[in-house]
Amino acid sequence: MIAVRGVYTPWLVSRALDSSFLLYMRGIYVRPLLAAVPVWALAWFLKGSWLPGTTLPQLTLAGCICGAGYSAVAFFVCLPPEHRMMILSRLPVVGARLASRRR
Repeated sequence: MIAVRGVYTPWLVSRALDSSFLLYMRGIYVRPLLAAVPVWALAWFLKGSWLPGTTLPQLTLAGCICGAGYSAVAFFVCLPPEHRMMILSRLPVVGARLASRRR
């Protein structure tokens, strides 16, 4: 599954777009991997300090913390600005502020 979804499908897409396979792979994988680096460091810190992950509640809490951390980092690193604005405009308080700035 990794080979098909991670390598073969991007190869087909890059071929259909008449693009370089390596440039396409860099475009789809580098930013998410860079966003994962600080989250990996956070998980490593949590495991070594106060959240070793020896019980199910600890694993659940660590997963929630790391998931929230990755979501926050990926929101700014992986999403294009126009998509970020679309998401932020849906929030009640932030959306009203963004609408007033556009006028």
